[in-house]
Amino acid sequence: MMHGIGNTVYTISDVNRISFGNIIAEQNRNGWRWFRVSWINQPPSQITNQENGVDGWFRGDNLVFFDPKAMMADINNLFLETAPR
Repeated sequence: MMHGIGNTVYTISDVNRISFGNIIAEQNRNGWRWFRVSWINQPPSQITNQENGVDGWFRGDNLVFFDPKAMMADINNLFLETAPR
């Protein structure tokens, strides 16, 4: 999967807070790839200036790129496996 504008990402903060979003901009800074994310449900907490700046940019190693359809299929399979019989 190409990492860039239009792709879907998530990140986890506060141990159990999952934030989902879409990449809306990208740039290189000091050897790191940075992405601006439009968060769909809630922005992540624990934002730091070093890794996730207050300016709305997130360093690439703090984001997980994923395919939402594939993730939904996995979640649906999980429900099928754990459903009472």
